[in-house]
Amino acid sequence: MRKVPATKKPKVRFTVTADAALLALARTAVHQTNGLTLTALFNAGLRLAIARLERQRGRRFRPTQVRLPAGRPRRPA
Repeated sequence: MRKVPATKKPKVRFTVTADAALLALARTAVHQTNGLTLTALFNAGLRLAIARLERQRGRRFRPTQVRLPAGRPRRPA
């Protein structure tokens, strides 16, 4: 019997500027943890940060169909 491949979620590559000491600590954590990758660590941390923001605001963020602009939001004039 042939196995059906699991459907993979689409992935996107992007660039992040991070504190050098934080990145060094992350690389050390990945190196010293069997089976952990920097991508998996980043994804887990980002999910935790978003969950904390949702708890603080009292509701979940809803996915948007609008293409959001890149970069930081502009400050009001």
